[in-house]
Amino acid sequence: ITFGLNHQFTDFRTQKDKKLDLVICRPAMRAWKKGRKRYDLASFAHHNNIHLSRRESVELGALPTLHEAIVGNVLIAVEAKACMTEHIKAIPRLHSELDSSHLIVHGENDHAIAAGFVMINIADTFISSDRNSDRDPSKFIANYHRQPHCTMEVLNSLGNLNRRTRPGEVGYDALCAIVVDCKNDGSPIQLHKLAPAPQPGSTYHYADFISRLRNFYETRFASI
Repeated sequence: ITFGLNHQFTDFRTQKDKKLDLVICRPAMRAWKKGRKRYDLASFAHHNNIHLSRRESVELGALPTLHEAIVGNVLIAVEAKACMTEHIKAIPRLHSELDSSHLIVHGENDHAIAAGFVMINIADTFISSDRNSDRDPSKFIANYHRQPHCTMEVLNSLGNLNRRTRPGEVGYDALCAIVVDCKNDGSPIQLHKLAPAPQPGSTYHYADFISRLRNFYETRFASI
């Protein structure tokens, strides 16, 4: 079992293309591209300057080593999206991109596990890179958000996404949302754990999301 990142995926049935953020897969028969470094999860985190706490590093090191490879048969596909500013305006695009992902994944392999991950910003203000790309940092203009209303609207919109409990149905096998406080002004980014962030036991809580993925994987791919 291997993993792939930003994998260009083609629906066998419709021939539509989609770039998948993370896939757990069987490796393809093609040779690894010459000169391209091959990472495992731990070295990938280090290469991309992803800072792990001591506890997280120990937990990652205790897991079986998972290597990057050319994607073959997809077992789990994760679509990751972020809604950081202009939340209400972003909802239609967010919904469209999320909905197209599970359709393409299951169009290729109906038994594959399609997962959706959404990060939502609950900060009252946000420095948009698009709006401030040519400005002096001392003159940055912030976007203002009506919180927690904006965050709740995005969370509520996730309820319109199709979900499924078994192959043959249409929808995501698992969905989760996390809420962060990110002003994008150089201040620390904080994980927001209080409501309206999904709470333990709710449909979109991260721990329940991982548990659901594990249960589906153990059931569908027990022979691997």
